Amino acid sequence: MSVDYQATAVIGVVLPEVAFYQEIQIAGCEHNPIEGNFCSQCGRPRNIPVSKPIPEYDVDNNVLVKRGASSEIVRQASVARISNSSGDFLAVGNIVRGNMEINGFSLIPYHGPSIEDAWHIKKLLKEILEPLGLWDEEKFGIHALLHVY
Repeated sequence: MSVDYQATAVIGVVLPEVAFYQEIQIAGCEHNPIEGNFCSQCGRPRNIPVSKPIPEYDVDNNVLVKRGASSEIVRQASVARISNSSGDFLAVGNIVRGNMEINGFSLIPYHGPSIEDAWHIKKLLKEILEPLGLWDEEKFGIHALLHVY
């Protein structure tokens, strides 16, 4: 068994992954029991909790979106999943992953926005995250993270 590491630099915010999911209840069986916690016919739970992404989080394309009045996407931000000993997180913002290796160390070649552009990124993220209750001014910044997989 081997362990791989990847460095990630983020101009944006890093939030717990659970903040981007909601729990919904689905029927535990096809009998649709009316009373009790379990079906009297098959014994399965009446409802089963399932975690699914919030509508604004497009898991397949790794983006967080803000939709306009007619459901068109008006803003979007990149999302990257980071796992390490502290837990599972989602980084939202300008994300650069390490892909160069010198003497066994992964380096991050950075060709993204300059620090002067950070306020544009901050404005975009605030516009997307604030309506979701996920914006925290103190969490915005430059983050260096290590992904272990």
